[in-house]
Amino acid sequence: MPVIPNAGGFSAEVLSRELVPSASRKTIAIKGYDGWVGKAKVALEAIAGMADELRDFELVLYSTNLATKRKAKEVEKKTGLRFVVNGKGALSHSQVLDLFAKSKIYIGLSESDGISTSLLEAMAMGAIPVQTATACCDEWFSDSGVAVREITPSAVQSAIRQALALADDQSNADRNRETIREKASAEKVSAIARTFYNI
Repeated sequence: MPVIPNAGGFSAEVLSRELVPSASRKTIAIKGYDGWVGKAKVALEAIAGMADELRDFELVLYSTNLATKRKAKEVEKKTGLRFVVNGKGALSHSQVLDLFAKSKIYIGLSESDGISTSLLEAMAMGAIPVQTATACCDEWFSDSGVAVREITPSAVQSAIRQALALADDQSNADRNRETIREKASAEKVSAIARTFYNI
């Protein structure tokens, strides 16, 4: 069975959007949910441990719950870093895409065993992904993103550094976007789905 995103594909309008080059981006997007699946607090612990390396970046949390908001305040007090915090549902889908379109890297930590829709959206918008190695992650990128195989601050720090280095080469963002065009355009996803039902 072919690999397709369960949330559907990306429109031609989204995939033809002109994007800011990786080298010009100064934002890091962080998926902010922490709970039985999401592990955003680990991301914040990692960021706290490399604060001096990230002071020139705008750090944006989205889809953030209360536990993560509290952790972000702790990190701010400890390091002097500042986060832009957007609660769960505060950003529209279009605004999330806009966030990814200005982000150098995207950080999504989760114990889920399925593909992250946010990962695919980040790839489509040119942000280099740092994503936990879920069951499907490696089917979408290999060396143009970083799969986190251990959800610890030290492993995430290493992944962030790798992703920032990858973002220095525009070809990595271009390859990720081409992957989305090839495997997750709305047109192609629709065509594959129709074969399931002989439509």
